[in-house]
Amino acid sequence: MLSFSWGPKQKWIRYFRKFSEGHKSGFKPLIPHHRLKMVGGFDRIESDVRDEYMVKVNIPLEPPKNLSEEEKRDWKRDRSLIIRPIVVITTMSKRGIPNAAIKTNFMVSSSLREVAFACSKEHDTAKNILETKEFVVNVPSEEIVKETFVTAVSFPHDVNELEKAGLTAIPSEKVKPPRIKECKAHFECVLKWHKEDIFVGRVVAASADDDVLKGNIIERQKNLRQMFVVGAKEYGLIGKIKKMPPEI
Repeated sequence: MLSFSWGPKQKWIRYFRKFSEGHKSGFKPLIPHHRLKMVGGFDRIESDVRDEYMVKVNIPLEPPKNLSEEEKRDWKRDRSLIIRPIVVITTMSKRGIPNAAIKTNFMVSSSLREVAFACSKEHDTAKNILETKEFVVNVPSEEIVKETFVTAVSFPHDVNELEKAGLTAIPSEKVKPPRIKECKAHFECVLKWHKEDIFVGRVVAASADDDVLKGNIIERQKNLRQMFVVGAKEYGLIGKIKKMPPEI
């Protein structure tokens, strides 16, 4: 039971709040107690209070237990809110068989120096990197969206995903794993360190199609048509590009 005061008479209004796993779970007000008037739920907070204070909603970290494993993953992705760039990581097994896999938990940790991404150690991508210490980050455009997502399919070990996706392997400059011809940009990397599911690579070579290197940033991005994952089953493209605010 919680109590809140309101108004000059300091009248205490009592209410009960039950947290559940439903779609309204985790509501907590970020409103000072002296400004909160509860007469039947958060939906009835006075409009002037809503305007003055932003009511935040807690995001549950665990999905409902009655979902399948795939549904649980999608549930989390739909609520992560942060968009994630789509790249395709190519690796090479010790037997010389190329592997390609889409990755969305990816970041540039230092421009043209280091990249990082998450990958389960059960995946061929991780196994190959741990064996050979090399990989290539390929940046696909929307032109090959279908082919890109074929690399998300879980094929048997030692299956060449590039062939399955209809993509073309071309030699890299500094590492053994190939670049993907149809992708717009490539960052060849050697493994710098890893911990659990996190892999960090040092960039040893970079290359790109000519049309994504010419013109201003807006023209380059228009030609690149880089994709981002939005939620669990959707992807998007860069929309409007704006200048950053000047330093204060």
